[in-house]
This record gives sequence, C-alpha cells and structure tokens, in this order.
Amino acid sequence: MATRKPPLRMVDWDWFLIFLLCSFLPIAVPTTIGATWEGRFFAAWKFLPPLCLAIGFVCILWRIFRGPKAVALLALGWIFWTCVVILNHHHPETDAIVEYGRVTDLAFQHHGLWQGYLSGMTAYLFGYPPGSSLYVGWGRALGQKNHNLAHTVVMLFWILTWTANMTERTGRAMSAFLFSALILFGEGLLWHYEYFYNNLMYSMVWSIFVIVPLWGSRLRPAQLLGYSLALIWLRPQTSLAYIPILSYCLICAFQGQRLVWVALTLVSCMAVTNIGEKVWTSRRASLETLGKQRRHEVYDEVAQGQTSQLLSIDLPPSSLAPPPLPTKKFWKIGTEAVLWAARLIIKSYPLSCVLLLGGFIGFWCARARGSSWAGLAFLVPLLTPLGVNAGTFAFAFVFPDYQSIPSSLTRLLLSLPLIAAGLVVALDEQLYQASRPASATPTPAPTENSR
Repeated sequence: MATRKPPLRMVDWDWFLIFLLCSFLPIAVPTTIGATWEGRFFAAWKFLPPLCLAIGFVCILWRIFRGPKAVALLALGWIFWTCVVILNHHHPETDAIVEYGRVTDLAFQHHGLWQGYLSGMTAYLFGYPPGSSLYVGWGRALGQKNHNLAHTVVMLFWILTWTANMTERTGRAMSAFLFSALILFGEGLLWHYEYFYNNLMYSMVWSIFVIVPLWGSRLRPAQLLGYSLALIWLRPQTSLAYIPILSYCLICAFQGQRLVWVALTLVSCMAVTNIGEKVWTSRRASLETLGKQRRHEVYDEVAQGQTSQLLSIDLPPSSLAPPPLPTKKFWKIGTEAVLWAARLIIKSYPLSCVLLLGGFIGFWCARARGSSWAGLAFLVPLLTPLGVNAGTFAFAFVFPDYQSIPSSLTRLLLSLPLIAAGLVVALDEQLYQASRPASATPTPAPTENSR
C-alpha cells in the first residue's frame, strides 16, 4: 500500500515566492475600486510583505543552521557582507530608481498603487510595470526610502533560500560554497547586489526555472504557477516568459519525466502567463482612460480665469518628412541584429558563456554512463541566450535603432551568471557521483522541491 507524503511543514514553505506574490497583491485590485477603498486595502496590505520577509528569513536560517556547520558559516558570511554593503552604501540616481522606484514612491504617497499611477499625470509612467517596483515596497512600509537597501536584503533572501535548498538536495557543503563563489564573480552581480535594478529580480525568477531541475529537484504545481505569474508581472512579455518555462519542461523531459506531465506543465504555466499579461494590459488600459479624465479635470481648473489666447498656440505646418522605409532586405536586417546581439552577449558575459558551454561536459559524462537523453538536460541552459538572441531578430523591425541601447539587452540577460552558477553546481554533483564507487548509494531520483 502506497504511503502518503508527509504534510509540508511551515518552515519548508517557499517563503521567497510567498513574499513575491504578497508584494504583487495590489496588481490584482481592480482600478475601478476607487480611492477610498484602495486606500483601505493599501493600508492593510503594506505591512504584509515585510512580515512575510521576516518569517521567511527565520525559516531559512533555521533550516541552514540545522545543516552542515560550514554552510551555516557561509550564511553568516553573506549576512556580514550584506551589512557591510548597507553601511557603506551610496545613493546613485540610476534610471531604475528614478523611474521604477517612482512607481513605489507615488503609491505610498497617494495610498494606493493605481492612485499613484494616476497622480503621476503622465502616460509615460504606464511603461513601467508595477511588479518590478513593488518588491522593494516593503522598505517604504517600514519608513526606509532607499530602494537599494530593500533590494539588497531581498537578494540576500534569494541567495540563502536556494543555498538551503541546494544543500538539502546534494548534502554537500561544497555545492553551497561553489554557488556563492560564482555569484560573487558573476558579471555585474556585485554591482546589482548593492543597487536596485528591475531586471535583476526578473533574472532571479527566470533562473529558478532552469537551475532547480538541473539540481534534480522539482517545483511543486503551486510553485510553478506562482513563479509563472511572478515572471509575467515583473515583465509583461509572454514571448520572454516562455523561454524559462520551456527550459524547465525540456530539462524535466530529458531527465525522464512523463511527457503527459511535461505537456500539462507547459500548457498551465503558459496559460498563467497569458492571464497575468491580460490582467496588467486591462489595468493599464483602464488607467489610461482614468488618467485622461484626471488630466482634463486638472487642465480645466488651470484654465479658469485665463483667456483663450494664453491657452492657444498656433504652430506652422510641419515640414518634417516621414522616415524613409528600410532599404535592406528582411533577412539581412534580422541577421545583422542577431550577429550584433551575439557579439554583445559574448563581450558582456564571457565567463558565463564559457561556463554554459561546460554543459557539454555533463552531456558527455551522462552519455558515457548510457544516459544520452539525461545529458541533453545540461545543454538546455543555452536556450536562455539563444532565445533572447533570436528575439533580437524581431525587435530590430520594431525598434530599428536597437544598437543605441545595448545596455537593455545586457541587463535583460543578468540571469546568465545565475544560471551558469547553478549549472556548475549540477556538473560538480554529476562528476562527484560519477567518481563514487559502484557500491555507493546512488543519487536519489528527482523529487518535488518542497521549498
């Protein structure tokens, strides 16, 4: 008779995901709720993310300190380093703080996410989705106006969470030290550890879909759907969100997961991302309508007591000619964009690209052991740079001057150092298991990740 799985303990909950979803709750509120009711909701909600974060830290540290002492010392090292970063912090005005941070600032000033957007008095603000800003809102709820400090604490939470999960999976302290070392030396991660930037949280969620199955674990159904929703609310672009979801499903399929389960996972996660994108799209359309009404009201108030001559400006007919149509052929434009993106990725992430190519080592080791299909799982992380690179093909036609914003592409791929670190840990575990005597205890089969 099959034994039932033990109930999931509170300490083993995925508190990082719980914190993210609690931070994103204001997005689910209808824009038509009104300022009064939204203010009441916001007043009750704003203390929920810091509470989840505090409970999550307690649970993660409890799990870490019950494990190997070396990993506990490593966790203390990360906490010490974070304190040093916070105490020596400077406050540069990066574009993320000016624009994405402004969304959070307006929300707390006007007691509601949608009221903050409407009070911004510009449709330009709608180009900054709230998910990338709300995860640092817990600091504002506690009176901290520096988004960089709130971001640093959340990144520490992510590192400790997956260090604990990895250690419990492999049972080796070396895995945790290797993961931490590669994060410290990953391209751009030290700077982004200290300074808030919207793409880093997106990259952290993206990397979870890739590194968790590589470690031989599985996300629970609730985790898969939750991270899919977080992914799309951090950046409402389904074409990008499909890449990590597809990567997760491919790795599971190559590792022997039933194809029916893989297909259901793929369809359900894609459905969640589509629903999440439509929610934000509908909220944005409603805000634009309400924003026009708000601006007209303000303009009418300004116009009272003024003459029409002061409010009217006669402009001469425009002499600007429409932009010329591209003379290059369709495939030539796309090919140039892909080659440009490939050179930029290799130049910006040389170490990560080399480490990702190390997946061929895992493929050859698995093939030598008679598991060619399982070895293909180590090549799936290459889908991240290849998928984004291929997307540049289409982006070149939407934005012909794409080469003027190279930083947008490089920061979109901040997940590469994180994925490379997770891949190296998986390769290290693969080589360790291959070097063990045949009589040793075999590696356990992939199980659900209950964290």
